[in-house]
Amino acid sequence: GKEGTGSFSFLYARRSRTHPRPQETRFGATRTKFPHRHQLLCFDEFQVTDVADALILSQLFTTLFQLGTVVVATSNRPPQDLYEGGINRSYFLPFVDLLARHCVVHEIRSSTDYRILLAHDDDDSEDFFFSLDDEDDNKTEESCPTENLFQQLLQGQSSVDMTLPVAFDRRFCVNRADPNGSVALFTFDELCNANLGSSDYRALAQSFEVVLLQDIPQLSTKQHNQARRFITLIDELYEAKCGLACSAHVGGPSELFVATQDSQKTAYPADSMELKVGELFGVDVAQSNSRTAVGELASVKELSFAFRRAASRITEMCSKEWW
Repeated sequence: GKEGTGSFSFLYARRSRTHPRPQETRFGATRTKFPHRHQLLCFDEFQVTDVADALILSQLFTTLFQLGTVVVATSNRPPQDLYEGGINRSYFLPFVDLLARHCVVHEIRSSTDYRILLAHDDDDSEDFFFSLDDEDDNKTEESCPTENLFQQLLQGQSSVDMTLPVAFDRRFCVNRADPNGSVALFTFDELCNANLGSSDYRALAQSFEVVLLQDIPQLSTKQHNQARRFITLIDELYEAKCGLACSAHVGGPSELFVATQDSQKTAYPADSMELKVGELFGVDVAQSNSRTAVGELASVKELSFAFRRAASRITEMCSKEWW
């Protein structure tokens, strides 16, 4: 058989399965069960975000290659650049050597962001990205564009609150949703200033068809926790193909993220080549609750990759073509 998966979804499942087991027995089960189901394993957007993933991948792929499993993967980085600058990367280097021995690398050069092209197919692109000015801060909630859109989608019904089940027996509370459970409205603070991670965002993305997010500020490295959560949220919504509407205090998605360097701000345009997200901020915020500092997860230069990809995805998700 064959299986295709996103790299984080696969690692999340693998972690969930291996967590209760002793280290020495984790991959014995893979040796006996996995090859009977799959001879071909495909990864889309292969990435490594922390040392735990690195160690899992090294042991897992060693077993898979020994059993003759064929692996095909797409990535925004060649193998030698995976997890570049990450903490304890030396533990990951044997896996890089393993890939070099068993995989053939094909470089596909492209500077075209096809998300932007699709989003700009008509003149009504970015219909659901609303720019707020200073005067909007003094307006009532009812005049907020995302609030107005939410009321339209409710179609005269009253919003309700609900609780979503999350992995590891946790719960995620939604304060405003339509009774049919297809649309939800959140503030940026509710989702990105709270102690939430990819498990919570995945539960949200799998529960709603449309997510409305209001009052998004401009983000930089100074708000690294909020930026990491926001980027993770966008990734989960994108993978679940959710519709997205945003109100933000910037002119467009390309202005949401800035890097402050020598007192100068640099915006990251969304119409640049798609680049990888996870390596600066990590994928699961719940994991970052450990003693490891967030900034240690990967090198600072990964910041521009995270910002560009998120801006690109937001542009597409807020377009009429996506909806």
